[in-house]
Amino acid sequence: MIETILLSDVQNPYTDDNGGFLTRNIGILLLAILLGLIFIFVVYKTIKGMYSKKKAVIAKKRQNEINKELYREYIVAICEIIRYSQKQIDDFEVSIGQYKMSEVNNGGVKLIHKLLNRDDFKDFRENDSYEDFVAKLETFTRFKPTVWKSKLLSEINYFENLESKLEKDTKYFEYQNKIRKSIEEKYYE
Repeated sequence: MIETILLSDVQNPYTDDNGGFLTRNIGILLLAILLGLIFIFVVYKTIKGMYSKKKAVIAKKRQNEINKELYREYIVAICEIIRYSQKQIDDFEVSIGQYKMSEVNNGGVKLIHKLLNRDDFKDFRENDSYEDFVAKLETFTRFKPTVWKSKLLSEINYFENLESKLEKDTKYFEYQNKIRKSIEEKYYE
């Protein structure tokens, strides 16, 4: 019996009575799991952030390439509209011609408005590096084509200078021909 009493007085290290061995191990285990989850979360966020930044850089680079090509197309289109409008004014004959002077004047301005209202033009409006380009193009909408040559000579020279700097490859000439046909069709609509 004495042995029984002595055994019962001995504390069992595997019980919860006094915060024993199992309680301490469970606490450490839970803490380790929590720290592991936090570490995994931090690593995940870091990798995701790097991936997102890389993806954003690639998307911005791709958009810049698209904008450069659009910019080139806009320059060609603007110069062709200016040339075609001037040709229509030079060839205009009062009372004999097929069109009235108001139609000649409205055609050029209308085509410039169409360029300004295209969905892809908003990228140029939102980009500060194209601010001068947009401002000079918008100037053409405030005047009739009959006075473009006299009042907007600096703007005309600006766009002709931009066009002279463009690479004259097959893509340029194809687009130029396409624009000419489009202008001829839509000028008097």
